[in-house]
Amino acid sequence: MTLTETTPVRAYVRGVTFSADTRAALVTFIGASTLLTPLVLGLSFTAVAIGLAVGVLAIGLGLAGTADDGRGVLPLSALASYDQGLALGLAVSAVAFILASQPLAVVVFAAAAIAQAVVSLSTRYTHARRVSQNFL
Repeated sequence: MTLTETTPVRAYVRGVTFSADTRAALVTFIGASTLLTPLVLGLSFTAVAIGLAVGVLAIGLGLAGTADDGRGVLPLSALASYDQGLALGLAVSAVAFILASQPLAVVVFAAAAIAQAVVSLSTRYTHARRVSQNFL
């Protein structure tokens, strides 16, 4: 397959498709990494504060997508929008750290933005069909 200007972005990551459950685990991991990495690397107070806020938000989004229904669970259509917004927010944070001349913070938030974008583009936002266990 050759890539042209009309090829959708999704084609770049088409080889891997994540289920909703895998998406939840990956977003939770991205959130935990974004929360802890600025602390471990000893980045500025601003980077730690943004990492804490974005990390908690991402962990919440990850945990909100772990079940089909119930209390505290967001619909998959909403999760798709929130995942894209999270990737965009992380990219904007990386640009802000470029302007603030904090190269290590740029790397942290740009890596998180790329990882979140890949998860968002590769997720199949549907739940697997559950087979009823009714044996009667």
